Amino acid sequence: MQKVLSWGLIILEIFVGITSASSGVQLVLTNGLGMPIPYLKNSPFTSFLIPGLILIFVVGGLHLLAGFLTLKNKVFKLEISAIAAFGLLIWIFTEMYIIGKSSVLQTLYFSVGILELVLILLIQKFYLLDLKKT
Repeated sequence: MQKVLSWGLIILEIFVGITSASSGVQLVLTNGLGMPIPYLKNSPFTSFLIPGLILIFVVGGLHLLAGFLTLKNKVFKLEISAIAAFGLLIWIFTEMYIIGKSSVLQTLYFSVGILELVLILLIQKFYLLDLKKT
């Protein structure tokens, strides 16, 4: 069961990593993907450059790192995965606060972040149960 849960987590992490990094690149290259600059009025930013870089490296990069560590079954994989998932949730909350609007994509990615955390907890639970058996 732990292996099935781990594969589910890997798939979600790679999905979020790739889509976040590519969206961040597009955000930087287009200065907002068509979003007007006034959306940033409640933020310290005057362009979409810094938010785009955060989306690329923090949200996307952490998810790709977490997916790789989980795939390779490395130490701290669940800790990095949890940091990535919480980072995604913080990104969505912050984005909604700054822009003042919500979308289906924000709901989808928020749900994915919650699902990642649930999978992490279940993987940890099965790991601890396996330890008790030995």
